[in-house]
Amino acid sequence: MRSGHWQPPLSRLSAKCCPVTAGSYPATAMGYALADLQSLDLILFAAGTFAAALVTGVAGFAFGIVAAAVWLHFLTPAHATALIVAYGLIVQGSLSGSCAGR
Repeated sequence: MRSGHWQPPLSRLSAKCCPVTAGSYPATAMGYALADLQSLDLILFAAGTFAAALVTGVAGFAFGIVAAAVWLHFLTPAHATALIVAYGLIVQGSLSGSCAGR
């Protein structure tokens, strides 16, 4: 005996039918966020990352604020957010590792 109303499955797509198609560049098919950047953008990305890491090393916080100030000029907010989280964890993890040995 079943009670209640029958509900269809959440997804009609099976594992064999993937809606994601490869882009025109191999890098976009693989999901690289920085694949479409020009050389000036890559230099600004590296400079913004260095400045944010330097501020974090001196002050102990504010990696995301400094990085976002530079990165949001040439990255989409979704890419910048993911990179801020990833790089913030790396920078804070390396700083806490260096303080543990003292």
